[in-house]
Amino acid sequence: MSANPNKAWTITEALGFGRNELADISTTPELDAQLLLGFVLDISRLELVVEAKKGIEDEARNRFCRLLERRKNREPVAYLIGKKEFWGLELEVTPKVLIPRPDTELIVETALTFSADYTDPLLVFDMGTGSGCIALALSFELKRRARNFFMLAADRSLEAIQVAKRNAQKHNLERNINFVCSDWNSAIGHDFDLVISNPPYLMENDKEISAELKFEPQSALYAGKDGLNDYRRIFQALPKLLSAQGVFLGEIGYGQAHQIQALAKKILPRVQIEFHYDLRKIQRVVEIRMG
Repeated sequence: MSANPNKAWTITEALGFGRNELADISTTPELDAQLLLGFVLDISRLELVVEAKKGIEDEARNRFCRLLERRKNREPVAYLIGKKEFWGLELEVTPKVLIPRPDTELIVETALTFSADYTDPLLVFDMGTGSGCIALALSFELKRRARNFFMLAADRSLEAIQVAKRNAQKHNLERNINFVCSDWNSAIGHDFDLVISNPPYLMENDKEISAELKFEPQSALYAGKDGLNDYRRIFQALPKLLSAQGVFLGEIGYGQAHQIQALAKKILPRVQIEFHYDLRKIQRVVEIRMG
């Protein structure tokens, strides 16, 4: 695909072209086109509106067209532009980390609610931090509320830890979060008030759910045939991680609540289990207390 070389494009024309190109493969073609063109021109979505009649240079037009081609191949916009917003924070993302999803903000909301139950210093452990989205959002809010806290964020991927550290530096939170490259239950033991996680929970046979998922780190998505491998390891580790009054909050997949509850009761017979619903009335976060 190439643009008409005999006619200069305005921003409006470029956006219209992009929207039409992406109409068949994206549920948000207009937004995708705006994000891609804004990235190429290094301007905001608002500036795209204000400068709608402004012409764009051939080099920018060609870069935009190349990005559209990659998007038509289902490559996620977040990877194309190298960033994604989460909890109002703009975060760097690379193919080495999972793209933050709005559903995951429920963990942050719930953790903030429970944080009021604990005295300072509040001790928090983010298991499998990835881009650092949960740890950063929670640290941002705790810092804003003048809480004294200790935040530990771990991931077994060194590349993910490097991305998370850069995100922390970008938002002046590098002194508030301790990042470690470690498996979840290998060398970490503490009495944390809050243990939070968005672990892999998709089943292996879910790999055809979305063509876009093939671009994301598979180890951050899939957890065995039943999608519960990582939760098995988490539940086994919780007794040495949680304080007596501590709580675990983990994101789960659609329809997994019954399986998660049965698994937790099998590994930790005395635990107390609750589920929290997202805006679509889906059980999205599991809450576990040791009892």
